[in-house]
Amino acid sequence: NKSVYLLTNYVSYLDEAIQLYQKGWAMFDDYYNGENYATCSFLKSKFEEDEKMKTYYDMNAKIIFQRVIDVILSTLQDEEEDNKWKYATLSNSYLAIGNNAEASKYEMLFLEQATPFDKESFNKTKKIFTDEND
Repeated sequence: NKSVYLLTNYVSYLDEAIQLYQKGWAMFDDYYNGENYATCSFLKSKFEEDEKMKTYYDMNAKIIFQRVIDVILSTLQDEEEDNKWKYATLSNSYLAIGNNAEASKYEMLFLEQATPFDKESFNKTKKIFTDEND
């Protein structure tokens, strides 16, 4: 639903995506659901008219991104795993909370392993944060 929202800008799809990713994050505490939940909250904060709700979504996104970073860093040492998407998520999570140095560091690690399709997917998410921060 996040992808459908990005194509259509229909808020109902974003609201549904927030609910689904929030549920997945609560159940699994994994970086995939966490990154998507935080990204959707970030998007919601950008057009929310009520100032209290705008602040809520913005802070919620930052808190979740920080927790996603913590989850990934605690598992990054596992040499058996493919860390490519962890690096991508770390990069975008750090970018979303304003830590550009760490974002660049993990982006470089990701790009060393990424296919052209991987890079396209990564850049779509990165664009959400770079466009919004201009």
